[in-house]
Order: sequence, then structure tokens, then C-alpha cells
Amino acid sequence: MQLLSRAARRLEQFPDSPAWFERHLGSPVRQALVLLLVGLALRIATFGDPNLHVDEAWYFLVGHEMHHGAIPYVTIWDRKPVGLFLLYYLFAGISTSVLAYQIPALLFASATAWVIARIAARLTGAQGAVLAGASYLLMLGPLEGFGGQTPVFYNLLIAGAAWLVLQSLDALDAGRPGWRMVAAMALAGTALTFKQTTMFEAAFLGLFAAWRLWRSPAPRRLTCLWVALWIAVGAAPTLACAAWYSGAGYWSEYWQAMYYSNVRKSSTQPLELVLNISRFVLATYPLWGLYLLSLLASEEKNKKTIATRFCTLWIASSMCGIAIIPNFYVHYAIPIVSPFLLYISLIFDRRDIGFFCFTFVLLFTMVLFNPANRLDRKSSIESTHAMVRDIAANRTRGGLFVFDGPSYVYAIAEERPPGRLVFPYHFSQGDERNVSHIDTAAETRRILRNKPEFVMLAPFDITYPSNVETRQMVETYVFSRCTLLDTQLMYDIYETTLIGLWGKCKDGPGYIDY
Repeated sequence: MQLLSRAARRLEQFPDSPAWFERHLGSPVRQALVLLLVGLALRIATFGDPNLHVDEAWYFLVGHEMHHGAIPYVTIWDRKPVGLFLLYYLFAGISTSVLAYQIPALLFASATAWVIARIAARLTGAQGAVLAGASYLLMLGPLEGFGGQTPVFYNLLIAGAAWLVLQSLDALDAGRPGWRMVAAMALAGTALTFKQTTMFEAAFLGLFAAWRLWRSPAPRRLTCLWVALWIAVGAAPTLACAAWYSGAGYWSEYWQAMYYSNVRKSSTQPLELVLNISRFVLATYPLWGLYLLSLLASEEKNKKTIATRFCTLWIASSMCGIAIIPNFYVHYAIPIVSPFLLYISLIFDRRDIGFFCFTFVLLFTMVLFNPANRLDRKSSIESTHAMVRDIAANRTRGGLFVFDGPSYVYAIAEERPPGRLVFPYHFSQGDERNVSHIDTAAETRRILRNKPEFVMLAPFDITYPSNVETRQMVETYVFSRCTLLDTQLMYDIYETTLIGLWGKCKDGPGYIDY
């Protein structure tokens, strides 16, 4: 703490730092370049790791399989909206290397940071704006957003929509909203095709604009027409996706994935919920602390403006998206970072404590939660590719079943997934049992009857609660028919896990009853 205090005093003595920022980083172009470099410095150590995070590796696999004719929810199942998979489909069209999504994720994250800086400029000077943008990139580390998590992409859409709404305030007050509001609703509606919880932020932006327009001198009839147009534009992307599935004869699969799967999934176990909440609070407490400090500062100096009230309401709407899902996984907090940092920019812009607060965020993220420090990325890459080499060296008839481990091994090993359920946790986790329209045990039994030549399986349960039924089936298969070829430590953000590769599985005739 003495070291931090001494560093803060040194920074406070920096000659007129806000003026320095205005002079050197007041240009939006320079801010964009700085934030891009910050994002690159934070993420470059993670580039090329195919097992960086279990979620994004899965999304990339779905995009890869879509190039082979797979249809989300129908021939490869998940519950995320189709817009996310279409984006990863585009990435997979560039290359099968994970850099094809990791580099765009860097660009999306840096662009979001820049939009945050541009919005913050309505509240503060260049110093507060730049430090808020840089803090967004830093906070993605503790919130598991250092790769291609879903909010890393749709946060840009929501932030862009919020920026357009704020730019439209004068026009709304005058009763002439114009094209910016239509564009804002289009961006918010597109975000809804990435994750359902963005409906709260999209609704907030639309209601906020509608309230301003309602108070304007515009005729009520015209106001209603404008609001109806915004609703239509915002709903259009989701309706287009639903219409395609309905027209193709897949409405039941689409509706089940978008709605029933979320309702049918059992709630998180109490112990896991407590652990998730603890990690959630630990990873987000700098936001809460600095927000309260900024709130006090704005009240002391009477700085409350329409922009600060907008940020407060935005925070509330983004928190609704977290509250509706009881799991409290850490990456669920990524959407709240943008509105929090906009308010915190009030503190970042101060000459006395602005740099001290930013230093606190910097040390918190780099010392405690820097993925480059927490994980050995080189070992992660080597262990994944070692599994792939073992598969290639022992392949005779082919066939891979990843029950545990990184799902993207399918693509790297040039093996097609064995069925409609592919994501390992959909097989192994008890909470996911029969959540899809596919019977989990029956699908596992069908895959094993097809006699895969290779099976990736941990020597112990790595999910809680475990799906005991499916695990017993897989263990019976590998112990009776297969040879353990290799074991590797697999590294992802959650933990380092020992995964075994079983191969040379006997392809004998007869009925297999597992």
C-alpha cells in the first residue's frame, strides 16, 4: 500500500495531466490507435491458443461445422441465438486457425473501448475518456473476456446504439429523431441475435428515447409512428432468424433452443452458486468501488447531467440481464463494464486522484487476473496439438468422441463430430441432461454404438454435478474396448485438467449395450 501511495503522489505531481491528454490524445484518431495498442498488448500472449476458453472454442467449432452443412439447433445443438454462430461462420471462412476469431475479437474490444471513450467525452475531458476506454480493455481480463466471449462482440453493438441515442438527444427534444435512432435500434436488435439478455439494454435505449420524444413538441401520433418504427427495426433481425427456421421446417427445434432449453435447465447447485457469486463479486469489485466514488464526486460538485442519469439507467438495465440468469458466471458481468466505466470516467478525469484510480484497476487486472500470467499459453497450445498428433498417428478408420476436453480438437484433427450433441458439457454435466430436444443418454448410446476409434475422457469427473449415467457409459466403452494412448494437461481459464486420449478401440461386430 505504501508503494501505491507513493506512486499515486508521483502521478498527482504530473504537470497538468488533463491538459496533456487534451493536447496529445484529444483526437479521436489518436485515441483509437492508443486503445488498439493497449488491446494488442493485453491479448497478444493469448493468440493461437485453441483452448483459451471452452465457450469460444465451441462457437468456433460450430462456425467451422456450418461450412460443412451443419445447421444450428438442428444438426448441431446449442442455445445461443444464431447471430453469434453466423459471426463465427464468417470467422471460420477465413481460416481454421483460432487467430481467425481472436484477431477480430481484439478489434471488437478495442473498438468498444473507443466508443466508450467517445461517449465519456460528453462527461469528461480526454484524460477521463481515454482512461475509461483503457480500463474497459483491462477489465475484460478478470471477466474472462480476453478472447471471443459473446459480449466482446455484442458490447460494441450496444455501446454504438447508446452513443447514437445520446447523439440524438437534441433531435429527440425537438421532435425530429432522424436516422440515428433508427440505426441505434438496428444495432440493438442485432445484439439481440447474439444473446437474449441484451433485450433489457435494447428496451432501455428504446424507452429512454421514446420518453424524450414524448416530452417533445412533436404530435403524439407522429411520436407513436416513430416508436413503432423503432420497435419494428429492433425486432427485425430476430424475426428474420425465426422466419428462416420456420420456413425451413425447423421451427420446433428453434423454439426449443431459444426458449424451452433455458426453462428446462435445472438451477445451479447451491455450492457452485456460492462459488460463482464469490468469483463474480471479486472480479467486479473495482467497478462498484470506483462507481460509488464517482457517485459521491458527482453529487459533491453537482455534476449530475442527463448523460450521468443515462449511465445509471444503463447500469440498471444491464444488471437485469445478469439477474435473470441465476448462474452468475464471471463472464456474465462483461455487459455491465461499459456503463460503469462511463460514470467512473468522472473520477478518471480528475488531476488529484484520476491516475491513482486507474492504477488501481491496472494492478488489479494485471497482477491478479492477467490470463498471460495465470496460464501457460505455450503449454496449452502444445498439449492440444499433442493430442491431435496422437490421433493422426494412430488413425485407421477414424471417429472421435470428445466427452471431456476442448471441443475444437474435432476441427484441428479433421474429425467430424459424431452427432447432434457435440459440446462436451452437454454430455457430462448433470444440469444439461435432456435440456435439448435430444435425449442425452440415448445420443451417448448411439455414438458409442457407432464405435468411435478415439475418445477423450478425464480420469475423474470434471463437472459438477456430473451426469453419472453418460459417464458410466463412456467409461465402460473405453475400459473394455480401447487403449490409453496419452494423457495431457489441458489449460483453459477455469482450471488445468488432466485429459486422457483413448484409442485403438476395437471395431468388433455385435450389439453394444451401454
